[in-house]
Amino acid sequence: MVVALGLPLTSRAQDTGYISGTVTDKSGAAVVGADISLKNLAGSITRATTSNADGAYVIPGLPGDT
Repeated sequence: MVVALGLPLTSRAQDTGYISGTVTDKSGAAVVGADISLKNLAGSITRATTSNADGAYVIPGLPGDT
């Protein structure tokens, strides 16, 4: 029981996040293969991806930042 109570103390906090969304045109149709780029205000982080067949994208593994 002591081990079970001590485990939460050793677990790490989440320090990354993600941004996701869907790219659509004016008619609401999904845009396939759209280039998406992300850059923080300081310019130290840049990421790029493309939207999938549903127009969706995810940029994972982002550290906490502005």
